[in-house]
Amino acid sequence: MSGHRLRLRYSRIPASRKLISCCAATIVLTACGSSSTGAGDRAGDPPKARAGLSSPALLMTGSSGYALLPSGSSWLLLGTQDGWRTLANRTPPAVPTDGGLAIAGAGHTIAVAVGPYDRLLASPVLSSQAPAGDWTPVELPAGLADSRHALALDGTVVTAIVTGAGGRLLRRSGNGWVSLVTAIDLAPAGQLSLDSISWAAGGRGWLTGHGRSGTAVAFTSKDDGRTWMVVSDLPRDAVAALTPCGNSNGWQLPVLSSDGSVRVLRSADGATGWQLGAPIQTADQPSWTCADHTSWLLGVVSGANHLFISTDSGASWFDRGAVPSGLTDLSASSATNGFAAGQDGHSGLLWSVSIGGPGAKVGFSRLKLPSWIASLGRSHGSS
Repeated sequence: MSGHRLRLRYSRIPASRKLISCCAATIVLTACGSSSTGAGDRAGDPPKARAGLSSPALLMTGSSGYALLPSGSSWLLLGTQDGWRTLANRTPPAVPTDGGLAIAGAGHTIAVAVGPYDRLLASPVLSSQAPAGDWTPVELPAGLADSRHALALDGTVVTAIVTGAGGRLLRRSGNGWVSLVTAIDLAPAGQLSLDSISWAAGGRGWLTGHGRSGTAVAFTSKDDGRTWMVVSDLPRDAVAALTPCGNSNGWQLPVLSSDGSVRVLRSADGATGWQLGAPIQTADQPSWTCADHTSWLLGVVSGANHLFISTDSGASWFDRGAVPSGLTDLSASSATNGFAAGQDGHSGLLWSVSIGGPGAKVGFSRLKLPSWIASLGRSHGSS
């Protein structure tokens, strides 16, 4: 890590107190059948609506970007600059990644946070300049929330949602961290858990989470997180919101309802007024992405996951066919092309995605990954 040394803090935990989640690596819309709660959640919370840190994910801009994929019990950060024709291992060295990873990017800066695992309770965060700069490490004062969207860059400044009190949003400041807001600040009744933070130009920020029906689950800021407002026009039966997509010209915000459907709120006036799109039945692990006014969303048809396409910012949807088994994340490079990530057991999967003309089924072409990925996780973190 080129001169920067991070001393990781560990704590001894009796085996009887270690939490085991029945919902690891999934976004769950039905009860898990266990009374255990994940880090940062409180007993009695509604089912989660987030992809955990142990879940394959993509961060792509066109044909360049990154993927988080499993390798044995560890997780790897892989990078490409040519649409995954070639790739490189960008996993930070000498850091245990069995607790999963989260990645964020802005411009040429990327940041990776390591999820809590075993006795590693405070999450390391490492920043680098793309595509192959050295890693600069810092440490959060607590564990990162169990969500692949719990880390974000506001310009080059790291922000993160950490565990406790339903989630606390922190911003890096000097050599320390400043608390911007907590879930209890936003919902004093204590029925909100924060899942996602994202930033856009002009100080615009977005916080989303999950809660009981009737709890506000989406918030926005116009001053870099100093103040937050509830997103207007949320459905009364909303139980969760996903990370929004868009820019100052238009925003799309998927909202999950208590009946298991998902609808997209869309705004064309700078997030002042919103219109609600048509509902579709959400997948057990919903994933979505957008490119301008075109959106891709995982839904369910007769018990199978299908890819739905919208060309009007989520106002209406068209079923474009079943998706491969194990798919967990989508990334649209354009209205008609992109990538998908998933896993089969402890092995990561990548696909290129092609959207044909009206009525055509979506095409998924599995990408061949080098054999060293499967074995790298067994040795990572031992150096």
